[in-house]
Amino acid sequence: MLKAAGPERRPEPLRDLKPKLPEELAELVHRVLEKYPERRFRNGAELAADLTRIQQKLRSTQTLIDEQERVAVLRRLRFFHVARRDPRGDARGRVAGLPGWRARAAPG
Repeated sequence: MLKAAGPERRPEPLRDLKPKLPEELAELVHRVLEKYPERRFRNGAELAADLTRIQQKLRSTQTLIDEQERVAVLRRLRFFHVARRDPRGDARGRVAGLPGWRARAAPG
């Protein structure tokens, strides 16, 4: 929780409280909380522009992470595995639609 700071003190760094908070977002919050107006955003449009930039950057990073997590989850689900035999005769499970998967011809 942010505490009221004395006349010459800055609030405790947000990343000390929440280490996973993106650095840019922590800096933006501290800029909003600046005591001296010349150090704060000049207007709401300037703040909105910075928030938008940070959100777009985080969204692109999150999309990459979400895709990696989705693939990892699918690889673990038995429902999506297709049993097939490799040349050694071992049954190998492959996840449909992921690297290493090949569709088998339907029995004829």
